[in-house]
Amino acid sequence: MLVRLVRAHAPAVTSAALAGETLDRNLDLRSDLGFDRVALAEFAVAMEDAFGIGIEMADLDACRTIGDVQALVAVRRP
Repeated sequence: MLVRLVRAHAPAVTSAALAGETLDRNLDLRSDLGFDRVALAEFAVAMEDAFGIGIEMADLDACRTIGDVQALVAVRRP
């Protein structure tokens, strides 16, 4: 589900990095996928809705890669 959310919210949706079934855990949210503060906020809301979790923007701001986001979601999930 996280892959689908990234594809739906990443500003760089034409990136070849988004073409596969899975995403490289090392993809940088900002430089590889084009996320800025607004896109990250929208992504946070989408993840909260999809996973039933709360995400603080400070925590998401600290995430640099897809792997960081995966770890954040794993910690927040009940």
